[in-house]
Amino acid sequence: CCLDAEWLGQNHYATCGTDKRICIYSKDKLAPLRVFYGHHDEVNQIRLSPDGVLLASVSDDTTAMIWDVSE
Repeated sequence: CCLDAEWLGQNHYATCGTDKRICIYSKDKLAPLRVFYGHHDEVNQIRLSPDGVLLASVSDDTTAMIWDVSE
């Protein structure tokens, strides 16, 4: 179940959800381009930094994490 999504520019977006993952997608492909693992419970929200380099995530495991999405 997807709980949140965030655009990473015009062609890419990130999703998070109950599977404890954050996935980066291209709007033209079905499979994720990158997958981030690290949370131990569902990921509730993600937000992109104003410069488009970092993605913050918060989880029911009571942690917040910062991910580099600049690649």
